[in-house]
Amino acid sequence: MAHPQNSAAPWYVTAAIRYGRPTALLVALLMCAPGEIHLAALAGWSSTWSYGAPATMSLYALIGAIIADQLPAGDPKRSSARLGAGLALLLAMSAQVVDHLISAHYLPARSIALIAVVSAVPPLAAWHIISIAARPAADATAGVAVQQPLSQQVNRTPKHWAVAKQAFAQKDRALASIYAAADYEGISVSTIRSRVARGGLTRHGTDHRGRVLVDIAELTPNPRI
Repeated sequence: MAHPQNSAAPWYVTAAIRYGRPTALLVALLMCAPGEIHLAALAGWSSTWSYGAPATMSLYALIGAIIADQLPAGDPKRSSARLGAGLALLLAMSAQVVDHLISAHYLPARSIALIAVVSAVPPLAAWHIISIAARPAADATAGVAVQQPLSQQVNRTPKHWAVAKQAFAQKDRALASIYAAADYEGISVSTIRSRVARGGLTRHGTDHRGRVLVDIAELTPNPRI
């Protein structure tokens, strides 16, 4: 009998992970939208512009989550993008809570603090989106590459993949940890994790350090290796 860790996840598990997470995020944002719209109206925006509040928070959360998933591990903007996604959800939730408290007459409908905070949130969210989405100019990155010594410009085998190759030679195994797989394809570890969760890569148990193992045959090698 095959070990449970060596079998692929059932289709409904993969479908729940792939479609359930974005669906839950979308539903939660939609449920918070009425409170955001009401607070925006109380802050002074017209009925038309009030709909911009939930739109801004939704885009803030989605863009932050997407950028965090695409950036490589170690990039400082990755943590900032994750923080932005979480902050957007926290602000949306807070707006809904405050609106419900106002509706239940536990809080005043208008206050200087409420108007100031609600008025400042959309431009601050837009500023953070621009900050985490900004990429280095092509000319600047090209100049850095030219200035580097020739010995530093030679592509070298990433450390995780180098260790994995040595283990394969000794044990004749065709499995690699998700870190070695990320090195092998030249992508982030989070991207490899997402592919395993969605069923794009088959999980083959874990190594002695508890890291998920995948089959080399399912990977696409990076031309630099």
